[in-house]
Formats: sequence, structure tokens, C-alpha cells
Amino acid sequence: NLKIKKGEILGIIGQAGSGKSTLLKLLNRSYEPSLGKIYIGSEDIDKYSNEKIKESIVLISQKPDFFKVSIKENVVLGRENITDEDVINALKRSCAWEFVKNLPNGINTVLENNASNLSGGQKQRVSIARCFIGNPKIILLDDSTSALDKKTETEVWKNIYDYVSKNKITTVVCSQKISAFKYADNILVLANGKIEAIDKKENIEKVMIHYSVGNGYYFTMAGKAVLNQHFLDNVKTRMQELADMC
Repeated sequence: NLKIKKGEILGIIGQAGSGKSTLLKLLNRSYEPSLGKIYIGSEDIDKYSNEKIKESIVLISQKPDFFKVSIKENVVLGRENITDEDVINALKRSCAWEFVKNLPNGINTVLENNASNLSGGQKQRVSIARCFIGNPKIILLDDSTSALDKKTETEVWKNIYDYVSKNKITTVVCSQKISAFKYADNILVLANGKIEAIDKKENIEKVMIHYSVGNGYYFTMAGKAVLNQHFLDNVKTRMQELADMC
């Protein structure tokens, strides 16, 4: 079982195939659970209409979908009572306004199929702007800054965390980068679809040990692996990252 408090920022780390994306797609009802129930507060998510899901939960994926309509429409996604100013402010928070403002038609620029007229990083920044629109209860971020340079990524994450903290939005962040969890309240380690460990980030180094450390990943509980010196050296480096983050 997993309980996430209202307004909590939960980080989820796990190797490719560990179930991170599947978990997020269960939370926004893209997938239906084969067993068990998902509740928002005391309400079964099955009772949510598609419209209520769209208003309440925003999922920002690593490879976002786009439609052959304007940037504005791709950010708003049919949500009502959103002004041009709202869209521009959202684009500023996602660091996308710096290039959108220079396009011939600004936010009214029409995107090509799959936004082929944008780079990978530009696509991610436009998609991240979606989470700053409306009043979502839950924001789900799935490796959503993987194509951004370090400076832009740092600024985007700060803007996201400032926004969700101010508005008490429950936020789940899936990433393979420890740096994405700088502001997280808790970090969950996912392995083969199961919760391997969960703790506050200040304590997570006690349980994050065997997880392809050379790439910045951690996996099983301390004590379950025989560690070589190269592995231990990498653990030390990653633990320093955590110390700097906390």
C-alpha cells in the first residue's frame, strides 16, 4: 500500500522497467488496476469523470504528446477559463517563454505533427507549462526534464516546487536523477513494481545502496549485496550528492 498526503512531494526512483511510469499512469487512470483501489481523499478514482480527471490530475511525461494546433492550445488542453496571460505565465515558469516569444505568432504558433518544429528540450518545456495551468490537485512528473541542460533544469525544478508548495498540490516526481528530488518530502525506491524502501531524503541513504550506482541509481536494501571497491567509491560520490542536496 502507498499513501501520499495532500500537498506532499514524493520522489520515486527506479531503474528502467521498475514500474515508475506504470504507477503514474494508474494514478491518472490511463491504466486500470487489475487489483486494489486508488482513492483521492475518500473518493474512489473510478467515480471520477474523464473531465474531472483532466481538471484534477496533470501528467507530464518524458516524451509528451502534442497536437497540430497552437502552442496555447497544446498548453491549455481544453481546460476552461484560461487566458493568454495565464499561458504566458505558465510558459515563463517552464522556461519556454524565452523562445516562444520570438516565434512569429508567439503562443498562437501552430505546431507540426508531434511538434517536429520544436527541439526535444523545447517540447519538454512547453509540456511542463501544462502543470501551471488551472488548479490541479495532483501533478505527476515522469522524467519530464531529461532533455534540459543543467542550468535550465535547475530553474524549472525550482519553479515547479515553488508553485506546488505555494498551492499545496500533491506532486509525484519520477526520475533517474537524484537532483530531481532536491525539494521532495520523501523518496520511494521502486524495484520490479514493488516498494523497496521509502523514507525522508535525509535518511534515504540508509536504504539506497545497490542500484547501478555508476549511473546515479540505487536499488535494494543495504546489506543485500556484496560490494566491490569501485561500487563503494560510486556510492560515496552519490551520498555526497545527497548531502549537498539536503
